[in-house]
Amino acid sequence: MKKIIVLFSVLILTSLLLLGCSKNSYDSFGPAWDVAYKVPLAKDESKTLEELLDETSIGEEIQLAPEGLLDPRVKFVKSKEVDTVNIGEELTTVDLPQINKNINLPLITIGDTTDNSNNVIQEINQSTNATLFSATGLSIPGFALNFDEFSSIVFSNNSVNKMNIEVANNTAATIDSLNLSFVDNNGKKVSTTLAIPANASKQGSWNLSGVNLPQNITINLTADVSGSGSGNLDFTFSIPEGEISKVTGYDLSSATAEISTTISAAESGIESLTFDSGSLALNILPPTSSNLNFAITELNAGGLKDSSLDNGLVVPLADQGVSFNNDQLELSAKIEVSGSNITYDTSESILIDGGFNSSQIAQVRVDLSRVDIAKAEYNLTSTELINELPEDLNKLSLSDDAIAELIIDYGSLTGLEIDFSGVDLVAKYSDGSQVRKGLAEITQNNISQIDSQNSSLNLLHTGSDLVDWLKDLESSNLESIDVQGLIKVDSNSIVTIDPQTSITAKVDVDIPFDFRVEEDYIEEVNPASIDNVEQDVVDDFQENAKEVRLIIEELNNQTPVAIDLEIYVGSVPAWTSYSTDQELSDYLDSLTEEERDNQLQRLYQSDNLLKSLSIDSHEQKKREIVLDVSKADLFIPEDLYVGVKYTIPAGDIVLNSSDMVSIKEAYVKLVTKVNQSND
Repeated sequence: MKKIIVLFSVLILTSLLLLGCSKNSYDSFGPAWDVAYKVPLAKDESKTLEELLDETSIGEEIQLAPEGLLDPRVKFVKSKEVDTVNIGEELTTVDLPQINKNINLPLITIGDTTDNSNNVIQEINQSTNATLFSATGLSIPGFALNFDEFSSIVFSNNSVNKMNIEVANNTAATIDSLNLSFVDNNGKKVSTTLAIPANASKQGSWNLSGVNLPQNITINLTADVSGSGSGNLDFTFSIPEGEISKVTGYDLSSATAEISTTISAAESGIESLTFDSGSLALNILPPTSSNLNFAITELNAGGLKDSSLDNGLVVPLADQGVSFNNDQLELSAKIEVSGSNITYDTSESILIDGGFNSSQIAQVRVDLSRVDIAKAEYNLTSTELINELPEDLNKLSLSDDAIAELIIDYGSLTGLEIDFSGVDLVAKYSDGSQVRKGLAEITQNNISQIDSQNSSLNLLHTGSDLVDWLKDLESSNLESIDVQGLIKVDSNSIVTIDPQTSITAKVDVDIPFDFRVEEDYIEEVNPASIDNVEQDVVDDFQENAKEVRLIIEELNNQTPVAIDLEIYVGSVPAWTSYSTDQELSDYLDSLTEEERDNQLQRLYQSDNLLKSLSIDSHEQKKREIVLDVSKADLFIPEDLYVGVKYTIPAGDIVLNSSDMVSIKEAYVKLVTKVNQSND
């Protein structure tokens, strides 16, 4: 049957039993001068609620309480999967950044303080012959200093940059102050002062920080002298180590520099990735005409490391990972620089070129609060929740422990939030029209977000809930009620997702048959056919009628419902084309509510009323009811059908698995007089 009230009508076992009759037979009994004819309605009929549910194909959703369960109520239990959303498939489809970045050449350190053979310049020895006498600001002959190792060097501002000087005073005079100076390519004067006793040596240095040192310089010498003497002043110059911003014409055997840069991620919100396969390929391209050779000695790309020695490298990604910092891939490397007659200029740049190739992502850690909104939204497949609306739903109120929830199965995910503000319930009608209701509008407190700690939305609650919305819908021509729309995946934390990560939305319903009927419920049961009374019985009864009785033997109503019954018997020739009662019932159930009502009025009319009676809840007794003699006329025509209209008075109802109704026998007795007066 097509309504939840069918479940309701399982309460009306009595009416179904009354229609469970067989074809008529007629038995005579009674006093010697009375003749009684019996018209059977039902005999030895007994049904428990469990048996009735088994026979009526109501569906697996109706569940009986197992024997011994503390809660014996019958329940409507259903779990309907709305959709499974593969969030991992979308979120692990990550556009990885390609790398094409110009990086200014870093400062390099050349030379070696521990190995003279690797000094920036080797020792240069120079002498000058001086005649010294006591004087202040005495001019001493200078000399030219030529550096064969380079054309020019520009030193950084690092204090490590020094030219070591050693001076041997081979005279008898004491040099109280010897000032050595030169002018660099930028016109900057570089000087230092030494005090050198007679016939002794002293060491000092020039500070070359920021100095643009040409290949050839002129050394100027002045001195403050005590005493007198003549002879050579011997000079030794060397640069053991220097941090260089520019050098030209230099033969560089090897120098190490560090470079670093950041590469913007192609997508925001990605914290880290691990890979199943793929590679990262990088090439370093030096400035044109620099004669520089580069080799990467240590690479760190977001935690992905390699220690190859090559200007181009390919790093396998399998079982490795990279991390992003605020949507930036941090790339650093140590590079080894070499070359002959090089030009190295930190105002120029090298090009780092490459990227991720054929990468397959195994896992991604993602900050969903920063992910592109399009990647965090998923369109739910339109899923049918209900295909028929219960008739007379507005007459019912469910018990407080009835449950209808939208639940999200997060699997092993934590910290995830699902926003349902874009999801609707959609009532679809056969004419193409629709009625929509936002899911959040029928949840308790209008909640539209749930997370893995509180993973359900309550659809049954005090206020505007699912049942209230269903009651307001027009039930005719309704085809289905679907759930559809966009859900948004969000998080206030970082979550780890793989390509198979999914979440499942479902609706769980657990409604006990424990409800209140707000107003009298009236239903007309599909009829059953009975045989008419044979003509000789009709003739006898019309001439000698004495009484008509409705007898129900041993009625046992073990249900929670008091029922008001109206029993109808009448002729409906239009239904005889249906060969069985089941065919007739199927036909009636296929009609619209209005069409069915019109058909049933062929039987359920006042002229066909046999008797009205009430059966109390848990009543167990015999019923014998005297009817008006004229009621016998109802059994005379051909094409007879019997039907029951029942009324369930407003009130509370609880259905238990053990509820049952039994009737030993129900029949109508027609009694005629033999050799009796008509008094």
